[in-house]
Amino acid sequence: KLGIKGYYTDRIGGKDRYEISLNIAYALNEINPVKENYSKWSKGLADATSIAPPSARDGRAILYTNGNDISGIEFYNKDIEKAYIVGKEAAVSSNVENILKSKKLDVKRLGGQNRKDTNAKVISEFYSGKELNNIYVAKDGTGKESDLIDALSVSPLAAKTESPVIIATGNDNIYTLSESQKDFVEKHRPKELTRIGGGYNEGH
Repeated sequence: KLGIKGYYTDRIGGKDRYEISLNIAYALNEINPVKENYSKWSKGLADATSIAPPSARDGRAILYTNGNDISGIEFYNKDIEKAYIVGKEAAVSSNVENILKSKKLDVKRLGGQNRKDTNAKVISEFYSGKELNNIYVAKDGTGKESDLIDALSVSPLAAKTESPVIIATGNDNIYTLSESQKDFVEKHRPKELTRIGGGYNEGH
């Protein structure tokens, strides 16, 4: 613990990303216990980034999987009633889904043909029918995986403003959406779109 101006910081760690995500879930459940909890299982960074804003908004955990198995399944022994799997079977296998169902969980899979279509599935699940003031648009990491940091960085703001984050292919000048992402934007017609990254944020 490191004391700074009367505050103390704790480190949440683990032997790998899977254990770290589980330990964060434990901490989250302790801070924000809920009767009807649900969590999201994800393998790829892009899929985890897509689910981050609604998870933060609702106070839910995101747990990583290697795609074939689940560590720390004891977390689901109580209070958890629903789980979302983000990604198709090629990313998160049916074995993971079967394990979750064996724990009597209501399991729903949100997966598309690629990361942008999965993103569209996620935002449609959690934001459909809502009036949106804003949609944040960030790079999808196709060219460089580290570009996803922009989408991850804006997730807390997106959660606070109840706005989805769309991940798109592109560069600093042109972002390209999939047809399913375009359909979502057309149906919801947000008051503005805010681009994240490229050294600045631009509403347009």
